[in-house]
Amino acid sequence: MGNAKRVRSGVVALALALAPVGWGQEVSAAAQALAAAQRAVAEARATYQGAPTFDRPLWREAVRQGEAARALEPHNPEVLRFLAETYSTLSWDVRAWDAWEALLQAGGELSADDLAQMFAAGRELGYARYTAGELAAAETVFSRMVQLDPENVDALTWLGRIALERGDSVAARAHWARVLELRPNDPTARYYLGRSEQQLAFGAEASGAFHEGLAAYDGGDLEGALAAFTRAAEANADFEEAFVWAARTALEAGQPEVAQRYAEALLARDPEHERAGFFMQQIALQRTWGAEAGSAFLEGQGLYSQGRVAEAAERFAAASDANTQFLEAATWAARSYQETGQAARAATYWERVVALSPDDARARFFLEEARAQSGVAPAAVSAFNRGLRAYADADLAAAEAAFAEATREDPAYAEAWGWLGRLAFEGGRYAEAAAAYAQASALEPADETYAFFAAEARRLAER
Repeated sequence: MGNAKRVRSGVVALALALAPVGWGQEVSAAAQALAAAQRAVAEARATYQGAPTFDRPLWREAVRQGEAARALEPHNPEVLRFLAETYSTLSWDVRAWDAWEALLQAGGELSADDLAQMFAAGRELGYARYTAGELAAAETVFSRMVQLDPENVDALTWLGRIALERGDSVAARAHWARVLELRPNDPTARYYLGRSEQQLAFGAEASGAFHEGLAAYDGGDLEGALAAFTRAAEANADFEEAFVWAARTALEAGQPEVAQRYAEALLARDPEHERAGFFMQQIALQRTWGAEAGSAFLEGQGLYSQGRVAEAAERFAAASDANTQFLEAATWAARSYQETGQAARAATYWERVVALSPDDARARFFLEEARAQSGVAPAAVSAFNRGLRAYADADLAAAEAAFAEATREDPAYAEAWGWLGRLAFEGGRYAEAAAAYAQASALEPADETYAFFAAEARRLAER
């Protein structure tokens, strides 16, 4: 106990000694009980190691004596402070909260440290009541904390969350707006403020179902997500975002008929609705090639757009395998495999493309490339293909860097050396061209083109 507390205890003892006998006996009993409680605390601190707990005899004795003092003088601030501090020390949150509150009601003043202890107990008590489903009781605790400290962000956050769960959109918005005032860059508060406003706009039932859908979708449960988005859309026909997510999820779940219902509802409200128009295209895709092929193709497109080309290749391949007549899926599978240096797999799907579209000269070219690259290191193939794309885009510096990378990844890659020679030759760097063409010719002696340009580049370099 601090010096101030010992002084207060001494004053109480002196007053008792000077008081009339009848009155003094009753008060003296409370003071004696409090003194015994304080001695028990001091002895407990000196005796036990580790965190204080109520199962230790001396701590139990301190509580027993403290409660005995309160029974004699229920409104004695000194007794109430002792109990509040002791229960806080023991992490007996419900009793600590009640004792701090009783101290306030008895006219006691709380320092910043006192408030910190009270709020720590309140936070645990409020959370316990929240997890038990006692939202009103939890709200009472957190509201009291805000009353005592209007800038208590922790309590305001809980009040905002509870208000949302109770469907009180107005209160939720007020609480989250207050949190943002205190913490303008808090992403959680900004998110929940948006949810509060969404709940106000479309109703608690629709908003709640919608966020259940998002959680299910993030967890990979497409059927659960679709059911939740359906409930949200049915709860409020003006909830456009619920219709969008219902259509999207139905498509990914391979249910084009359900997706069409939501997409058409969006188009009925706005004939120029961009997402709905896209959904209708994807619905047509699934209906043309089948739900399995269409869904796999959609997944592939999503992965490819995120730069996850290797994963995209597997989904495009699955789409092509699900319906071998699906030309676009075969093309994307071949292209993606070739981009990731998987030449043998790329060749398989380029063969399928050529079989479906015999007049596609570009597909034939890439098929020949893939077959030629089948024995080359995948990293070298990937770099080489980047070089071809850069050359087609007239980015000669990027092309040369990519072909050089291909030769480093696989020094026996003759075609990459040949392209390095070609770029150097076209740039008038004949000595470099001669060296690169010579390397290509050494790797493929039967290729007369490499030998010719190696000799021609040497001749021009020596002029």
